[in-house]
Amino acid sequence: MKICFLIHSRYGIGGVISSTARLASALSARHDVEVVSLHRDRDTADIRLDPAVRAVDLLDWRPTAADCAADDPLSAEPPRLFPAKDGGRTKQNSRLVEVRLARYLAATDADVVIATHPGIGVVLGKLPGDFLKIAQIHQASNTLFADQRRGFEQSPAGLDAMVSVNSEDSENLRRFFPWVDWKITAIPNCVEPAAIAPSDTTGHTLIAAGRLEHRKHYDELLRAFDQATADLPEWRLRIYGRGDQKAKLAQLIKERSLEERVLLMGATSHMDMEWPKAAIAVSASSTECLPMNLIEAMSAGVPVVSADCDYGPREIITDGEDGILVPIRDVDAMAGALLKLMTNPELRAKMGAAAQSASRRYLPSVIASRWEALLTQLAGARTVHTAADVVSNPGGDLHVELPQDMDHPGLQLRCVARTGSHAAAMVDYAFLPTDGTTRRLRATIPARDTQLGEGQWSMTVHSPVDDVQRLLRCHSYDNRFQAEADQPLPGDGFRYRLAFPNDDNSLVLHVWDRPRHAEARMIKRDDEGFTTQFEMWGAQFSAAARVLAVARVDGTPSFEVPLLTQGERYGEFTVPYAVAAQSRLAEHDVWDLHVDPGTDELIPIGRFFGDFPQVKQVYDYAPQVLDEPTEAAGRWLFLNKHQDVPAAVRVRPFFTVNRTLALNAVVLKAQ
Repeated sequence: MKICFLIHSRYGIGGVISSTARLASALSARHDVEVVSLHRDRDTADIRLDPAVRAVDLLDWRPTAADCAADDPLSAEPPRLFPAKDGGRTKQNSRLVEVRLARYLAATDADVVIATHPGIGVVLGKLPGDFLKIAQIHQASNTLFADQRRGFEQSPAGLDAMVSVNSEDSENLRRFFPWVDWKITAIPNCVEPAAIAPSDTTGHTLIAAGRLEHRKHYDELLRAFDQATADLPEWRLRIYGRGDQKAKLAQLIKERSLEERVLLMGATSHMDMEWPKAAIAVSASSTECLPMNLIEAMSAGVPVVSADCDYGPREIITDGEDGILVPIRDVDAMAGALLKLMTNPELRAKMGAAAQSASRRYLPSVIASRWEALLTQLAGARTVHTAADVVSNPGGDLHVELPQDMDHPGLQLRCVARTGSHAAAMVDYAFLPTDGTTRRLRATIPARDTQLGEGQWSMTVHSPVDDVQRLLRCHSYDNRFQAEADQPLPGDGFRYRLAFPNDDNSLVLHVWDRPRHAEARMIKRDDEGFTTQFEMWGAQFSAAARVLAVARVDGTPSFEVPLLTQGERYGEFTVPYAVAAQSRLAEHDVWDLHVDPGTDELIPIGRFFGDFPQVKQVYDYAPQVLDEPTEAAGRWLFLNKHQDVPAAVRVRPFFTVNRTLALNAVVLKAQ
């Protein structure tokens, strides 16, 4: 199998670079492995790759390079595929990066491509390719930028898997992306066994390592160390790393007269040689997905004191056995834990031995085997049939059919909520053989089934055997009986549902489930106004029934119009355009139309029956322009210092994206 890793740059020092290098080296024992660096800005890399791993650089920024990226005009153009906000990599992203990456992926013969940064993962999901596509997430999910999350959501079928390095955080990713076509799982990064003898924990040195940035809270660590060593002057603290907090930390060290006992060591690519010098490793971070520095310390036989932040430390450390966890941002607790280990050499030795033993689960051979198992599973998942035939019968049952699949027994139709208060909920329906001759499987959502609440549900096929969930593609749909539907599903209130392919051909089930509903049957318009005929479900009219126009600007009714009722369920009303024009006080006003059946309850008027979802685009009503300036229009113009400009008002009824009836009025200023 040929495996390709995409990394922003291998020319630097960092957890992602070193973790990728280790995994690539481990996999190269049995596979053809390539590491593709999007950027190169220096002659040599700080972290060397195994000779069996090929290195490829897409953009070379060295001024002496024959094809210097800075000379290409595309390097100055903004990206089209990368998230607008992509963390510290935002400034590096450009159209040139996208073009070069697309060109590489179009030519590669890789079986698997793994993106090691969220932004690269977003681009990978949007570009074509027959290889397995995997986004590896090295950071905590709660630190993903909104644009990064939105980028992933825009390509729900663009990836085969998203792999977090932390099992607890992978659950959060499942909640973020419940309806996508990817397997979301967790595989931690790997750590090489110590190259030199482990620590004997008898020394008097604490070591902290990582980027000097705010979330690491080195300032609080300094205070905790100062407090814990008030009577232990022989202890020293070394801090390895670089970052924008260095000057602040240097000043704090001077203020506390700790120049001899707290040392800022700078960055190094040889931390494996430094950890054995420590008696205790320490971290005060407030967020860590999988802190590799702590695993490296444990591999060197060093016990760890760490803030119990989300999510990594508690996955790595067994509190009281191979380290100590303390509450985040708690200087006193950190100082107490440090003091406990500083004053108890026997406990340090015991925890150090346990830490080294626990770190073996992160050995490259162990992690490589987990990756191989995942890749085999994902390759098999691509054989799951996803081209579905959907049939809605006259009674309201919804049937979903697939070819029979002998390789994936026990398949389920899994509906995953995309919207609504039940978002992230999942409901399963079993696929069963239709008969003994057609070799077809059918899952049925009965007409009376009420498990699916109002909202949009992605329709997926779930294989319990290998825990794979894939978006169903529309092979065909037959909803002819819904073209002239005039009745909701059986039961109380109003329930209606419509299965339809999205723009990407994935199947989405639209569900409406309301105790009361006013269904617009017909809208007629003339030069004076528009008339709406509707039917009420779940409520009956009283003599006090009325229609109200509720302004979006403040959520209060702006005007009401008379309601002509026909029996207890049928109603008709007319909205004069002039009334809407006279009721507005802003340049552009919008009102949502509601029925009050006489109970002071506002029931939206909508159009839910039918065989297509895009009601807003299909029902497109012509606007009416009131040529004479209205009193309200004149009042708005006066308030906005346009009192000398005559104006007309354009009024138009329309259906919203939520299929409810609304009305807008816009001032047309003279040119």
